[in-house]
This record gives sequence, structure tokens and C-alpha cells, in this order.
Amino acid sequence: MSLNAKKSTCIRTGPRFNVNCCNIVTTDGCELSWTNVVRYLEIFIESASCFKCSLDNAKCSFYRSFNGILEELVELP
Repeated sequence: MSLNAKKSTCIRTGPRFNVNCCNIVTTDGCELSWTNVVRYLEIFIESASCFKCSLDNAKCSFYRSFNGILEELVELP
């Protein structure tokens, strides 16, 4: 099974989350980049000493759609 290095990233969590890590190389010779935030199923997981996820984007998306629906209801009468 091949791994798409452009869409794959590495993140570190736990007590040593801020330690510099060496690069991870796939069998194809592509390096995976290290990031502080990873998106998985529309939830943003952040690098921290304990498990931490950010729901800010989900909230923004919810309120954007809610405001769109509410705007349509107000304009009808």
C-alpha cells in the first residue's frame, strides 16, 4: 500500500510533544512533514502535552450554515 506524502503529516502529543524529531521517510523516499495541528474527520487535533482538539472550525461552519438558513427565513414574508 502506498502512502501519499503530500496529504500525510506527523504530529506529536504527550509529555514530550515539543521535542524536535527526525524526519520520517516513506519507502518511496518521500519525507513526511511535522505539524502542530492535524485535521481528521473535520476535527483539528493539536500538539500538546495532553489530548487537545479544536472545534473552532466546526463552530464557525455551524453558525455560517445556521445564519444562512435564518437569513432565508427572515426574507420570506
